[in-house]
Amino acid sequence: MRKDIKTLTEMYAKALSDEGPTLAGLGWPNSADLARRFESLLRPLSLTKKSGRDRIRLLDLGCGPGMLLDYLKENKLLDQIDYLGVDVFEATLSEARARWPGYKFELRDVRDHPFDPNVFDYCLICGAFSVRYHLGYDDMKAMVEETLRALWPSVRIGLGFTVMSKHVDWERDDLFHWPLDDIMAFCKANLSRHVALHVDYGLWETSALVFKAPRAQLGKVPADWIGKASQEFRGKAQKALSENSAKGTVTGCPTFDYAKGRPNLFLMMRYKQALVAALGIERAFAVYSHTVALPDSEQIVSMPLLSERTFAETQSAVFVEVSGGGQQFTLKPPPVIGKGNQRPLKGTARSFYIACFEAACIRGRSALIEVKGVALLDYQHGERDRIDDEIEWDPAIFHPNLDADGKVWVVTPRFPTASTEINEAFTLVGTHTDFFGHWMWEYLPKYVAARLSGSLPSLPVLIDADMPEQHRESLQLLFGPDIEIIEVPAFATVRVRRLWCVPSLMYMPLHEKRNERFSWDVVAASPERFAPVIREMARRIDHALGKIAGSAKLFLARRQFRHRYLVNAIDIEAIAISQGFDIVYPEDLSFREQASLIRAADFIIAPEGSAIFLMSLATAGTNLCILNHPFTDGLAIYQGLFSIHGVRITVMTGPVVREHAQTPNDSDYKIDEGQFRAFLSDWLDS
Repeated sequence: MRKDIKTLTEMYAKALSDEGPTLAGLGWPNSADLARRFESLLRPLSLTKKSGRDRIRLLDLGCGPGMLLDYLKENKLLDQIDYLGVDVFEATLSEARARWPGYKFELRDVRDHPFDPNVFDYCLICGAFSVRYHLGYDDMKAMVEETLRALWPSVRIGLGFTVMSKHVDWERDDLFHWPLDDIMAFCKANLSRHVALHVDYGLWETSALVFKAPRAQLGKVPADWIGKASQEFRGKAQKALSENSAKGTVTGCPTFDYAKGRPNLFLMMRYKQALVAALGIERAFAVYSHTVALPDSEQIVSMPLLSERTFAETQSAVFVEVSGGGQQFTLKPPPVIGKGNQRPLKGTARSFYIACFEAACIRGRSALIEVKGVALLDYQHGERDRIDDEIEWDPAIFHPNLDADGKVWVVTPRFPTASTEINEAFTLVGTHTDFFGHWMWEYLPKYVAARLSGSLPSLPVLIDADMPEQHRESLQLLFGPDIEIIEVPAFATVRVRRLWCVPSLMYMPLHEKRNERFSWDVVAASPERFAPVIREMARRIDHALGKIAGSAKLFLARRQFRHRYLVNAIDIEAIAISQGFDIVYPEDLSFREQASLIRAADFIIAPEGSAIFLMSLATAGTNLCILNHPFTDGLAIYQGLFSIHGVRITVMTGPVVREHAQTPNDSDYKIDEGQFRAFLSDWLDS
């Protein structure tokens, strides 16, 4: 334990010993003041008393016995929050766990053990920086600054903290009075210049709110201003791009980055849609291009949007159809214990082909291929007509504008240049490559299928830079030194003299709307298409791994901040542990480690999520239990994919605890512990 923390915890321990876990024991003069502090620090989150919205991932640093949860409960805001409390004093954490048994608390000094980037939306620090007791001013200031620096990468929106003000009638020697100018100077130099300092809530202190991006503009911009200021803003945007590139941001605007090199395509899509609705297409792009400074993105051009397969059949340099499409198939749902809306899914097999386009252009993180003045997407046989797809998810598409002769507005360079030029390559870049489930379902299988076909020459493979490391590792493990990989930075354009591509084995929209038109049948995967791919992956994995060792019983855990969260995961995991299961978080492991564990396991339990796609690596006879809410209508996809190589699936469901209004399949749920314990006993003996 660091010396500064040791000093503070000793003084807190004495106060708690004298007063107990009360407001006085925590150094709070009265309850009304504490409520005002929380209200001030929570201002940026715009919490309401309405449920059903996406919850805020909130870190309560210096949480004590969980007073913030008391405040949120009293104001009917608990259902808005995914909460984690952190403190350096075990005594207060023990009290917090006793008072709030359904919530998570951790003992942690974030300076020594920082969180991963962007795992929280917001961090609140109420009172932890107010009292320094016998700690010297400079030591306290160093502790505060080190803590804030350590926290900053882990928050997406920003953070808020309280300190004592210098603008008081008199200062106490045992309190930390931090001057406003010093706060601002530190934040600007180390965190962000987007700072709000509040001294308006009646206490002799300051609430400092620090944000990753400027406050959202509430009023509309007069349309005439945009055209007049265009050239002036363009120069500033290019300067911002240069400055932000040095800092590692990929969009030129930190709001749209959720990790190093990884853009938040969802936020970018919503921003494009809002601008077009307010300003029209061309003026919206003027504002967009000044906010999100992307490479090779000086203009938008209206292009026909065509099916990649239809165009390739007559316009590509090479077109080889490996398997024809149109065959109907039915996927049966897995057996479900509990309530559910499972049903058979009826799908249509796709054509699988190898195509080569000459003089093509692609862009990092984009699924679009530009060739001969048209934009190509991977869809076949009216697939796009069956659902509503928000294709602006793709960063190369600014606006669909599909009413105008099927054309879309595509973001392009003003001049025919590119960030990179390559003679010949195969493309595996796309809009979903960040997501493990998509990588294992949409991207990796189609490359394996292309190699199996015998029609794909030996080529470098283009992948998106800054994907999770396991994605690149999967290619290297399966294909070893026989594969040359070229990474494409986000949004960078690549012109390829001969670009090779194949379709995914099932239709994958860019960002489907889960409305009344959506059906899981549309994205159902043909077992006939996947069977040889899964066999080939198993063959290559076994060759690469050799002799394997691992637990026969595996629980693939899912982190709290993710959607579709199992709210009593701690209790369910404890039951699994008592039956000999090892708890692992797949994202913490290399792909080699993931594959070894899956190949060695006889019984696997997994809350529904992307980790389940690791079952494509499982051996015949593996038993899988999927934990889920009652929205089970899409789970026949797993049954279709994994039963073809002998995986036996059982689904156990529990009631929804927090429903996601727009996408019920992302709702949080709970599994009955007694039912789960009884199921395990029977399952393991079967």
